[in-house]
Amino acid sequence: MARKNNRSFKNIRRIAADIYTYGFRTREDFTTENAVGNDKEYDNIIRQLRDLYYYDVDSDDSPLQTDTANRGKYKCYQFKRDYFACDSDYLAASFGLCTAGDEEAVTLLMRCLSFAAKPEGVTVAQLNAVTTEDGRDRRLTYDRKLRDLCQTGYLRKSKTSSSKGTRFFLADGLSKLNDNQLTWLYYLVSFYAGAGYPRTPAIFIKNALKRQFYYRKIAVPPDAFLFRDNICGNVLDEDIVYQLMELCRKHCEVTVLTGKDKALTIQPVYLKIDTRMGRWYLFGVCEGYAKILRVSNIKEIIKDKTAEAIAFDYEQAKNIVGHSLCNSYVSASTSKHSVWVEAELHFDDPFLREQFEREIVIGRIEKVGEQEYYRVLLTDVLEIKPLLRSYAAYVKILPGNGHHLAEELRSEYEGMLKNYETL
Repeated sequence: MARKNNRSFKNIRRIAADIYTYGFRTREDFTTENAVGNDKEYDNIIRQLRDLYYYDVDSDDSPLQTDTANRGKYKCYQFKRDYFACDSDYLAASFGLCTAGDEEAVTLLMRCLSFAAKPEGVTVAQLNAVTTEDGRDRRLTYDRKLRDLCQTGYLRKSKTSSSKGTRFFLADGLSKLNDNQLTWLYYLVSFYAGAGYPRTPAIFIKNALKRQFYYRKIAVPPDAFLFRDNICGNVLDEDIVYQLMELCRKHCEVTVLTGKDKALTIQPVYLKIDTRMGRWYLFGVCEGYAKILRVSNIKEIIKDKTAEAIAFDYEQAKNIVGHSLCNSYVSASTSKHSVWVEAELHFDDPFLREQFEREIVIGRIEKVGEQEYYRVLLTDVLEIKPLLRSYAAYVKILPGNGHHLAEELRSEYEGMLKNYETL
């Protein structure tokens, strides 16, 4: 019996993200916290995830594992961690659980693609004539599907129409590449699929390239990259990210529902990715003031089908954000005063010094004589604290007006030694 697909990615995203991040919540936990409406909705999503990761859930090869050892009779699910595998592909695959529609929609889609893949292509009339097993006339449906596939780039239509109608062909640009070019493209896309932002488009292209290798009956190239400490959970945020990107481009206001079930109307200006933590942030204007929202805290974008999108003055909103947050990375501090933080650099290892420079997301390195300094102007000095803490043995924080970072870090170290020195 076919299972009904989800119309929205909202609940799939919430459950998949929780399983990926934590992996110890049961069905009762999700329903108690209102993450899903009821037990049946949770069971449906879990069933779809089990089918998606088609291995036996109880086998060692499955990316989705069951755990009852720690919760007794209450079953919970978790993603298997594999040092030599990237979880992005598994998470990106979950987007297919809500976009295809019902079983008939999938069947119609596959028919359109299959017949259009023939060298002579296909017309709406031909497609309808060979797929009328139940006697229904689906010409209008096929015409709409074929034209939608043309618009999204999967198909192309003939430049001239005959008396029998427009002919549609598979838009296969990859066939023009030789095997060597296809391999180099696969390596390029593989890199962006594991380290790019956003990541999902590269993952989908990578899968398309794999199918091209299978079609040519040649082996798929071995993986060339190993992404250590790779943050993949942001893949599940990209459903919201792309909707916000489109609204930024169109300069339209948007109402979002946050994690606290609070509705906010915001004028979106741009998005920023924090590559250290793999988190997306939306920069915009709310009630006349600059605001930053973490995308993972946005449950959904509320769409009013009866109302038209409200345009706003993008340049004005951009100026408000730029003026208020010019000295911030992702902090929405309301402070009107910015503080200079300066630190002497004392790196003996040039590679460690290069690593420090790569991790700088705000500020710059300046050289005065033979001495190098790291300098940054911030409205929230807490943003720079993790970086300076990581390289405490190689940087000397200088005294400054408006902050006491050196004293705070020293106090933290003393507290850690007091609590953990016997371990």
